[in-house]
Amino acid sequence: MAEIKEIYIWIAFFIIVMAAAAYIRYFYQPGISVSVKFLNSSNAQFYPYENIANPISVQNTGSATIYNMSFGLYMDGNLSRIYRISIPPGKAATVNFNFTPSQTGTYNFRFVADPSSLYNIQNRNAAQSTLSVSVASAQAPMPYALFNKTGLLGEDSYNMSSLGFNFAYYLANDAGSSQFLLTPSHAMNSFLYPALGVFVNYGAIKSISLAHAYYKNYSLVSAWVSGLVNPYSFKEAAIGQGLNVTSIGNVTVVNVNKSSSICIWYSKGWTKSLGSLGGGSCAQYIRPSSFYSLNATYGSRFESGNTVIYNYTGFYGNSIYVGQWSVLPSRYLLFQSIAKGSNFTNVCEGNIQVVYNTSYCNTYYLEPHNAIIVKTNALVGMYNLTAWIVTNNTGLANISDSNMKRIRNFNVTGQSAQFVSGFVNTCTINNYIGCYGSNWNYSKLTIGLINGYNSSISLESISCYTSGTPVLKTLNTTIPSGQYATITTPCYQNGTALYGVALGLNVYLGLVYQENGNTMVANGEAQLVR
Repeated sequence: MAEIKEIYIWIAFFIIVMAAAAYIRYFYQPGISVSVKFLNSSNAQFYPYENIANPISVQNTGSATIYNMSFGLYMDGNLSRIYRISIPPGKAATVNFNFTPSQTGTYNFRFVADPSSLYNIQNRNAAQSTLSVSVASAQAPMPYALFNKTGLLGEDSYNMSSLGFNFAYYLANDAGSSQFLLTPSHAMNSFLYPALGVFVNYGAIKSISLAHAYYKNYSLVSAWVSGLVNPYSFKEAAIGQGLNVTSIGNVTVVNVNKSSSICIWYSKGWTKSLGSLGGGSCAQYIRPSSFYSLNATYGSRFESGNTVIYNYTGFYGNSIYVGQWSVLPSRYLLFQSIAKGSNFTNVCEGNIQVVYNTSYCNTYYLEPHNAIIVKTNALVGMYNLTAWIVTNNTGLANISDSNMKRIRNFNVTGQSAQFVSGFVNTCTINNYIGCYGSNWNYSKLTIGLINGYNSSISLESISCYTSGTPVLKTLNTTIPSGQYATITTPCYQNGTALYGVALGLNVYLGLVYQENGNTMVANGEAQLVR
């Protein structure tokens, strides 16, 4: 019974407290009058990652001071933030409302005074305000739309994710693949790479769309950037690099050097820029323009099921091309491209192979951290077909085979142009044996040797290697005095035969021969360069 009485006591106490609160609110607490309003129109069009700034006016229209009252901000019916505001009678305060959407769609906001209904607010309809924000998809990336087509010699366009940007940076700056440079200008790259790199590494950039235009005496570059970055960000980056920055209306102008400048502004979901390289101020080139419709039909021939991180299209003269980088499930990177034109060179600075009557040029690049880039291309009919693979796998022969198979999967028919070696090659042995005409073909080195002795020499063996223990190839060749002979040998790297060739490859040669009954050893080199 004692427990039941205690429960009744607590119930009675609760009723008394609630009655007291109701009395204080409606009879003792003076009435409060407050007006809440979003100041900007809700009809504006917004895009993902755009900062939406819409200040909220909170006005105390009553006679009593508001002390530390709660104001709630709701998004799509969910409370997202509580503000506490004190306002003297007859005065107003401003709440700085900012919102950055990451997705398209409609967002509904409501800002309401005293969401818990603790105060005696006389007109609660005036004490709240709503805002509906429509976020549309950004316009399709068309950086080349800014180019004047009069006098245009060539154009290319690139689209890349953050990962694609980092990989293009690696290829351009570490692997020496200049086609993946952001711009043809070293000065412009010195500004853009650090500026974009910081934003990319902090996850502020979602995608980059880039285009180049080439004219007779100058070139233009247009970069569109999507993400949590804006013209002010680039302005701060430019100032941090000590560059001169000015403004023309809503356009930020960065003077990179005396002959190059870049104009940056925001429009339709993109931070856009147009840079002038050697053609005066960028501002004179900002104009609406029609754009060249690039033929991307053959992009459908690319291998599917991959994560695309970088793609581009372009033309120069009567040639058009389409390409893309993608990440394959097997954790290596694949590049595929198809170009149509009549001015492709059949000079190969690599290993030439003929398979099923198609001539292929295979080149590989050895990079730091055991990365290997294997590039293969073929000229079939009017088309230049290319496949690159980037991996840490040392099975170069298998990679070349994979590349050639992907090229065949383009299903392009026509006569194959035969590649010819483009190396300007040299070799040396010693003062008595001359070496000339080194050539790399079908994964083997071919060199010519001249006997400078007054007697015949017998060649016993030769080794060709870049590193590791030499692997000997037996020779049964006799060269009379003053005569020459041609020998062919595979070359090795750490005991593994080379199936491609890096540009600028230098191999070591070890020649064992007999002269007048004496066994001689001569060490030399062969260089395969441009």
